[in-house]
Amino acid sequence: MSNIDFVVRPVLSLAALLRADFDRLAAAAGMTTQGASALLELGAGDPMKMQLLAQRLACDAGNLSGTIDRLEAAGLVERIAHPSDRRARLLRPTARGRKAGERLVAALLQTDVHRRIEAMPVAERERLVALLRELLPVAAER
Repeated sequence: MSNIDFVVRPVLSLAALLRADFDRLAAAAGMTTQGASALLELGAGDPMKMQLLAQRLACDAGNLSGTIDRLEAAGLVERIAHPSDRRARLLRPTARGRKAGERLVAALLQTDVHRRIEAMPVAERERLVALLRELLPVAAER
């Protein structure tokens, strides 16, 4: 069995399943995949500049601007003044946006993939997470 069959194909298949679930759940919540990703990223920490959010989502800040405009119009995200740079704006989820993000995460936890991972013995699940974390810096270097 080649390396591509042994490693890459299963990873790509899993990524496709996860992406399909995420796309479906984002659409059910009335958001695009990029909008849902942005909302989850913004809900994970402190307010951030558009450029940093774009970097974390691996997309162009210009394209992300329209997505943020739609999230803002829906009352899910707000732009606030930067505390030390009066020309800059920061993005953060509104209370409504945080609740929408929490519902999205709750729905993700009900997917078949997540249920299968939860059914794994704890030691295997912890090892899987450790292995995935080892690979994440490779993706960030791209």
